[in-house]
Amino acid sequence: MSRPRFDAESAGRFRYLRSDWGERDTDGEVLANEPAGASDSADGERLSDAEAAGRAVSVLRDLAGQGRSCPGIDWAVGAYESNGQKQLYATSNESMGYLPPGLRWHTAARQAFDPTDPGMLLWRGLENPARIMVDHFHARRSKEPGLRLVALYSTKPLGDEVAAFTARQKTVAPPEQWPRLDPEQTLSRIASVDAECADQVVPSVPARLRWAAATALAKDALDAAGAGPVLEAASRVAEPVDGLRAALAALEAGHVSPDQLERVERIREECRALVQSRRVPDHRLEPVDLDQPVGGWGDVSPPGEAFAYLAPFWAARAADMLAVLSRSRLEDAYLTQGQLGELAYEHYFVREQISATAAALLQHTSTGEGG
Repeated sequence: MSRPRFDAESAGRFRYLRSDWGERDTDGEVLANEPAGASDSADGERLSDAEAAGRAVSVLRDLAGQGRSCPGIDWAVGAYESNGQKQLYATSNESMGYLPPGLRWHTAARQAFDPTDPGMLLWRGLENPARIMVDHFHARRSKEPGLRLVALYSTKPLGDEVAAFTARQKTVAPPEQWPRLDPEQTLSRIASVDAECADQVVPSVPARLRWAAATALAKDALDAAGAGPVLEAASRVAEPVDGLRAALAALEAGHVSPDQLERVERIREECRALVQSRRVPDHRLEPVDLDQPVGGWGDVSPPGEAFAYLAPFWAARAADMLAVLSRSRLEDAYLTQGQLGELAYEHYFVREQISATAAALLQHTSTGEGG
């Protein structure tokens, strides 16, 4: 299976959907409704700078709390103003704003990564999530000259370049108090990517076919993770992918053990560490200049470096899928609809096309080939 090239030309051929993000308080408290803005719309809300900054802090605190299960992932949240209305965007520094398993996303904020924009793919793999947000603002402002950066917060230091940029933009300092948001207005990971896939495609797979659908997704993800240029990066994930293939074969044959699950989880952690070691630091990037076109990793990386980051990322996603399947077999339990949705999300981040994920699932509906 061939992999899409990591560049703007190929990125334009991908089908992505922008999605909403969500949050839960890091202390586990229930988040109450926040009063709506004076004039709310799908494009934003009429909030003061302080209100927008407070909401951004709430989103960031929640993402940090929910992301504790996946060490090494950092987050950033930005608040923008356009035509008098505030908009919140957020991202992780893992691939295209990847969300860890089980995370719920709130509709008060949106993903910074808009996969319909080819240029945004050039930001995945950056070490600093705040730099991703600055680049996102830069790209948006090139189309909306009046766009204003109100606030920018991150779970890690902003870095000298980003800090200088926010100072020039006169952004709002973090407030001492922040609002509580409605926990009911959250989305599952797959719903944050594509509502139709979450609400129609995943539920269309009957319970008796969920296992077949899940193993098909895992196999396809493994095939994609193991494909790519003949590079040093490919050789570094060849052994982990082979180990995951063996685990999948055992699952399909009905064999599973705690030791096998432990091996899968160990492979996942090894791949995660390799991914994080390949992130591009700020000093390798061009300075932020709103008068110049937005840059990215693609402008500074040598040939093959992108795949060196992505290959272990894809393998880690496949390992996450096999861990879910292994636990299900060990517990002798049926896969739930929610678990199938989680597996669909992982598959999407390997194949990078929600249409491919939906097509694989539709083969296992009552009217599909799997039925």
